[in-house]
Amino acid sequence: MNLALLFEPSRALPLDSDQAAPGSLGERVAGYRAGAPFPADWATADIALLGVPEWRDETAPTDWADLAAAPPPFDPAGPDAIRRRLYHLTSGTGAWRICDVGNLRPGPTPADTAERLAEVVAVLRRHNVLALILGGTHTLTLGQHAGYEHDPADQPATETAGAGPAGAGRAAPVRGAVIDRASAAADRGPGPATWLRGLLLREPNHLATLAHLGSQRYHVSAAEATALDKMYFDVRRLGALHADLPAAEPLLRTADWLSVDVAACAHAAVPRPAAEASPFGLSAEQLCQLTWYAGHSRQLSSAGFYGYEPAPDPLGLGAMTLAVAAWYLIEGYYHRPAHVPTEAPDHYTRYDVPLAGSTETLIFYQHPQTGQWWLLVEPPVAAPHLLPCTEADYLTAARGEVPACWVQALARS
Repeated sequence: MNLALLFEPSRALPLDSDQAAPGSLGERVAGYRAGAPFPADWATADIALLGVPEWRDETAPTDWADLAAAPPPFDPAGPDAIRRRLYHLTSGTGAWRICDVGNLRPGPTPADTAERLAEVVAVLRRHNVLALILGGTHTLTLGQHAGYEHDPADQPATETAGAGPAGAGRAAPVRGAVIDRASAAADRGPGPATWLRGLLLREPNHLATLAHLGSQRYHVSAAEATALDKMYFDVRRLGALHADLPAAEPLLRTADWLSVDVAACAHAAVPRPAAEASPFGLSAEQLCQLTWYAGHSRQLSSAGFYGYEPAPDPLGLGAMTLAVAAWYLIEGYYHRPAHVPTEAPDHYTRYDVPLAGSTETLIFYQHPQTGQWWLLVEPPVAAPHLLPCTEADYLTAARGEVPACWVQALARS
């Protein structure tokens, strides 16, 4: 695929590195600048940043024929506002090999744009490049996920916990993580209210697990809450995150993709239009902590920030929040652990805990430096695999109680 045919250059990048602030990301990021050719080294980057300014799915169209006939709008103001803030920051540790490939041209319909995004995500994954997406409506998550269904035989292996190194052939199941105040699983309404339902009903369905973080009960219907519960997905409401944010880390540690709706943030962190503004939500610091956790996932290969609009954000505070959240995700990428317990057990401390009232023994691993915990799940519960967990899960087992994460693994098997 010739990516250059799908993208427009970003005008948020400095025209050349000499115009960027000394030591800033704008000085060192390769990118598709106005008046310059498409970057030839995108395939050797660690991370590719792309804007997807698709907003037409915000409302339910009444006449798709008219929509398809009209020229698609192209306004990259949102992605470019985040870029400007990001490129004024300095780089962290690691190589920070980042390429900005510009803004994706919209297709005739929102579904066509999502298909283009899927193709781009698939191509980047094929080259082991993490896709960092700046949307656009949250419905684009469907395209982001579909990028894991394109040409599976040609994809690099997704490293499920304990499954071995990449390159051994990609497993079909996909693990997603969503940060949003609503479930987006309604059966009718505009795209942002229904996209998750569309994802859950896909055939064939490759979604193995989903972590849903930051939901607010008054934005989730009883039917939606029941549906997620029946699927044994991991749901952490906003109150639970406020009470114990580090407990979300294991849920993000093995995500293949991350999708962030800026509506999950309080208005003080990311200003929203008046009809959607809320004083409740994640703080800027909490969002950055969550993206830092996600960046550590050794199999995370795409992350999307959706829903940012610059109009209600005259001071650019929301753009700054998302820029720093992206910065922490990138920094987390360069702090990824070199191995998991099954690959290098000598680097971990092993704890064998007999399960009360059973002949089963739960095997926990803990990394002394990172503090990360894992639980080895073995037959007959499920196929052998490592389950990310917390110290609290280990202490629960040590008290003779069954940890909730083990019950979830049993329910999914």
